[in-house]
Amino acid sequence: MNKFLLLIIISISQLFADLIHPPDDSELNYIHVMFQWNTVEGSTEYNFQLSSTNDFTSPLVSTSTTNLYYIEKDLINWESQYFWRVRAINGDWMSEYTFHTNNQSYIFTDVDPVDIITNNSSALEGITIYGVMSPFYSAAIDMDGDEVWNSGGINTHVFFCVDENNNFLGGKFLPQYNNSLIGCEFSIDNDIIWSEPINEGIQNGEKFTQHEIIKLPNGNYMGFMRVDTLGPIPSDNSMTPQFQSLGFLADGTTNEFPWYTQKLVEWNEDHEILWSW
Repeated sequence: MNKFLLLIIISISQLFADLIHPPDDSELNYIHVMFQWNTVEGSTEYNFQLSSTNDFTSPLVSTSTTNLYYIEKDLINWESQYFWRVRAINGDWMSEYTFHTNNQSYIFTDVDPVDIITNNSSALEGITIYGVMSPFYSAAIDMDGDEVWNSGGINTHVFFCVDENNNFLGGKFLPQYNNSLIGCEFSIDNDIIWSEPINEGIQNGEKFTQHEIIKLPNGNYMGFMRVDTLGPIPSDNSMTPQFQSLGFLADGTTNEFPWYTQKLVEWNEDHEILWSW
């Protein structure tokens, strides 16, 4: 066979791999899992199996579906290995994939999310996602208070909100920059999709986004960036004499005391600042 033709055939087979998600031998930080696969020509129904052993003698799930996906919310546990496979009805099984689930990682601090849900009559059905600032991490719990997703450990990502593509917006922990958070968009697998530029904030003596970042309808990102500067001390404040006794002029005009403010910034997908205030 022509080598060029063989290369095309191999490339096409890789491009249209049978099973899609979760990838083979992957590690997941969630236990609500969507399994996805490619269509088989001529088939409108598929068998799906999920097993804790690779021989599939006693599968946890064995079902049929007309969809190209199957969602499992109840039978997958933390720190476990699973195997899954799919076939068209009366066809051969596709490639068998395996995956592991990582550790459950929530650490409840001052407020217990379980208590909030179970004792709050206004709690909505579904999943509650929250971010914690000390230590830095995020997690999601269901209505029973069981963790179903986390940010992959302590001092990783802090969740702020969800964008229109159901990706997470929040902050990535940067211990090398005085334990700062850098504003970012990340996926459920904790892959960084976009983050604010690091170098510019450092060069300008500015801090990174701390508590808020949103994605605008035009695809740009907007967040607050802390700016440290010197400013005046009011001359007519009740504490003015105390500052003057410490050697400050406190005249309302001299820039002599460290203040910080929040600068509103808009970045595009190329990390360029388009507007600030």
